[in-house]
Amino acid sequence: MGSERREMTVMFIDLQGYTSISENLPPHDLIRMLNMFLGQMSDAIADNKGVINDFLGDAVMAYWGPPFTSHDEQALLACKAALDAVDNFEKFWSDVIAELGDKAVGLELNMRVGISSGDMVAGNIGSVASRKYSVILDPVNLGARLEGANKNYGTRIMMSQRTRDLAGPEIHVRELDLIRVKGKREPTRVFELLSSKTATDGFHTGLEAYRKQDWESAERAFKSCLSIAPNDPVPNVFLDQITHFKAQPPGSEWAGVWKFQTK
Repeated sequence: MGSERREMTVMFIDLQGYTSISENLPPHDLIRMLNMFLGQMSDAIADNKGVINDFLGDAVMAYWGPPFTSHDEQALLACKAALDAVDNFEKFWSDVIAELGDKAVGLELNMRVGISSGDMVAGNIGSVASRKYSVILDPVNLGARLEGANKNYGTRIMMSQRTRDLAGPEIHVRELDLIRVKGKREPTRVFELLSSKTATDGFHTGLEAYRKQDWESAERAFKSCLSIAPNDPVPNVFLDQITHFKAQPPGSEWAGVWKFQTK
């Protein structure tokens, strides 16, 4: 297959907590648990016409787009795969408990997903000894960064603005923040993918007030979100940020962008 530039969608899935438990399980149990996770994630991708590009330790990289899927359906399929991956993670966790028994007690595992769409170069990448059909360029790096950024918000699935636009009205999202990931000059508007339609008006109100540095209004709005969904981790993230900015104002030039210094 020849190399060419085209718009595609990429997804990174990572097993959170794998490194911390690697010292607590025998090698056989550790590999078995990892393979169970990768198997469930692979099923979610394959069931939604995705192409698995690579297994990166405890992570999976996959992509959608021509010639494997049509341009119009690629982002929506990636979103469906992400939601299926979350469902499959619960199956995986049940299997871990059944397989490991008492060894599973105390294990703290979760998962994170980053989805990004944009112009990429697709082609055969590698050497004479080994090569594969893969995708490169900035949207790929962004997808990996968004996967990692989830841990700052307590979310599971984060996507870029372009993915959200391509996926269309069939998906349910919450605008999460404006962030500048490591290696990027321009901020990226990011969204949390939700499994069902959820009232997000109060959160959006808080977000608008937060960006205007109207800390009191933003604080009231985010606290009202917690009164409706007390287990939602995201409002607490912004409440902590507001406390910080009240003590150390960000300045008049601040535009509501959270800058990430790490990958």
